[in-house]
Amino acid sequence: AGKASVEDFGYGKGYTEAQKYWREILNLLDRLRNEKNIAYILTAHAHIKRFDSPETDSYDRYQIKLNDKASGLVQESVDCVLFCNYQVNINKADVGFGKEKARGISTGQRLIHTVEKPAYIAKNRFNLPEKMPLSWEAFTNALNPQPSV
Repeated sequence: AGKASVEDFGYGKGYTEAQKYWREILNLLDRLRNEKNIAYILTAHAHIKRFDSPETDSYDRYQIKLNDKASGLVQESVDCVLFCNYQVNINKADVGFGKEKARGISTGQRLIHTVEKPAYIAKNRFNLPEKMPLSWEAFTNALNPQPSV
């Protein structure tokens, strides 16, 4: 009400206020799915953020580039959180004096990851394979497997 920015609400309060709008959007998307049989896909960028695990030392991982409160709400509401990235192989080369240098080499192949790992957040409620090529065909085939003859 008369606020120009999420920061105008005071420290952290704008993001709490935004929660009701995220819930409204997610409820409308659920109505589309349930009443009109329309599936929806939300896309987001990722960023690397420190994860403080209660079980291990802290580490960095890819997370959804969205305010933590909104990100948690979206992740809880959707059936799949898929992480897409290029496949990278590590090539280690001897640089002398008993030292190795590691270099990441991209294969150019893009993959969809469907199960959470320490490096990224992912989930699915459809028993999808852990990873698959990033293509609509691969995704729909995994989602709706054809019966074997």
